[in-house]
Amino acid sequence: MFILLKSVESIDEIFESIKGAPINKKLFISQSEAYPTGFALGDEDSSGTSLKMKVVLLLESDASSLYYKQEFQDEEQYKEIVSKIDQLKNIVPYENINEDEMMKKRKGYEYL
Repeated sequence: MFILLKSVESIDEIFESIKGAPINKKLFISQSEAYPTGFALGDEDSSGTSLKMKVVLLLESDASSLYYKQEFQDEEQYKEIVSKIDQLKNIVPYENINEDEMMKKRKGYEYL
């Protein structure tokens, strides 16, 4: 049996799903930060180089699951999302995983 996976555009859709029924749900969180390819720490010309931050969330439930992925270059937007993730951690069981583990989890789904 395949569980359906729906990609969502906003973390607010994950909030709504949890508020509806937080029972039998688990949130998987993958967060990463990376400098652009070829960037070396300590480069004198690095002042204009921006850090790329990525957040991937997978909310699993018995019937269907939600997937949210967003990349940020604006640190303020990233901090706002991290704050929302902290709120989610207080209302649903969660597990922090790396990107490879997240990719493996996604393979078992049928997409909406």
